[in-house]
Amino acid sequence: MATENIRSACSWSPTRQDSCRYQSHVNLFYGVSNRGVWSLGSNLILKERSTEPPNFEAPNIRFLASRTSIPIPQIVEEWQEDDGVYFLLTKRIRGQPLSEIWPKMTSTDKERVAKQTAEYLRQLYKLRSNRLESISGQPIYSAFLFPNSYGIRHGPFLSDDELWAEMSLALAQVPEQVCSKLR
Repeated sequence: MATENIRSACSWSPTRQDSCRYQSHVNLFYGVSNRGVWSLGSNLILKERSTEPPNFEAPNIRFLASRTSIPIPQIVEEWQEDDGVYFLLTKRIRGQPLSEIWPKMTSTDKERVAKQTAEYLRQLYKLRSNRLESISGQPIYSAFLFPNSYGIRHGPFLSDDELWAEMSLALAQVPEQVCSKLR
């Protein structure tokens, strides 16, 4: 038997699918590290990840939904398994990716989208804290801001200087002139 293309995330193979005439509407469309994002039909998204480092997506969604008019996914359910796996089930936001439709849009439509985006950014700008922190005063876990320290807590920070001191630890090999421009 020739090797089959088995979907390791769900052990489903093309032969198995063809033999029962079942066409799945459950698809893993993003996976990296210890995370996976599943499309459940056309209405739901299921995110699966480890509980470490902590994840603040659900509190962030609730925070933004209560304070802005930005289209935010509605949380259906969230739970944590005993083995340290966290699940977040949300409703899918209707629409098309802008990256797909932008070339076909009229100038008027593009301008409308730009104004709408600017309005959303204004709403986000109004959400202020005296410290750089996660929701509810929690530390920040970000491999984007702190690339050499995945899963390590940072902050909360009381000043830009504190934040820069922490971020600059990842820039040890970068020339000082470049670092000063980044700051």
